[in-house]
Parts: sequence; C-alpha cells; structure tokens
Amino acid sequence: MGAKVVFKPYDPDQLTFLPYKLEELVPAGHPVRIVKQVVDE
Repeated sequence: MGAKVVFKPYDPDQLTFLPYKLEELVPAGHPVRIVKQVVDE
C-alpha cells in the first residue's frame, strides 16, 4: 500500500507525431482549461 506516486511531465504545447498540438484537441469551453490555469498559477 506504500506505493510511491510518480507523475509524468506534461506539456500541453508539445508537438506530437501528428500535425497538431494536444492543446488543439481540447474545446475552448472545456473545464480542463480552468484546471490548467489554476495549476499554471
């Protein structure tokens, strides 16, 4: 039960092997954008 939690680095502006950024997959009014703003502050 004492497993250590490990988070992978996440960069929403990173380019992928496809011709789009991850940021473009999230709609403008999606709640995750609010979470991103709070985490970035």
